Amino acid sequence: MTDRAELCSTAAIDLAIPSGMRHYELPTREETLDFTGKLICAEDNDQGDRPRWAELRLYKILVTDEEDPLFGEQAWLLYTVGHTLVYHRADGCNRGIALPAGDFDDTAEDPEALEPCVRCRPPRLEDTHPDTPLRLEVTWYTYTRCDIPDEVYSSLCRELQCRNCQDKPHRTYQCSCGCEDYEPAPRVLSVPGRRLWEQARRLDPEIGKAAARKVRF
Repeated sequence: MTDRAELCSTAAIDLAIPSGMRHYELPTREETLDFTGKLICAEDNDQGDRPRWAELRLYKILVTDEEDPLFGEQAWLLYTVGHTLVYHRADGCNRGIALPAGDFDDTAEDPEALEPCVRCRPPRLEDTHPDTPLRLEVTWYTYTRCDIPDEVYSSLCRELQCRNCQDKPHRTYQCSCGCEDYEPAPRVLSVPGRRLWEQARRLDPEIGKAAARKVRF
């Protein structure tokens, strides 16, 4: 365990906080994440030339829930923020939330940088009446607690795909390519996931040890 420096007060017991950890509160769409931990590394694939980008952060956290089997132990938290500057026609791509154009300033992450969807081609905002219904993509958040390094790796992988056609899992429908049998393809790291994993294996000894394991045949 890491050197202990502070105390974390819970309902019935004081937990010693490992050195370098502090209190965090992170937003999601429905709730606030409240935890004690430290940021290990982060990856942001924003290059300033795309309307959508993702930000990944990996935290080492202290489990402070007394009812949790790992109470007092450490785990990892993968926190992802999906940024977007795109809006759509109300009857366009069926993405985002329905809003009158006049409400965009209070809801969009960066109202002055909003871009019309290139597929459904909504009107320019400066030419749009405030009461005109449109659809606005909003910032989204996901988070995953990982109790072991292998779970960190899996959480950074791309979504499941079919080995036969590279489409998403389709057990309940026939794929457009004619593939009738879904067979899961091997999971691979996403591009930002790979970058974050490479940082984490250098900065976190437990992840580094797990990443160095050999597979024998």
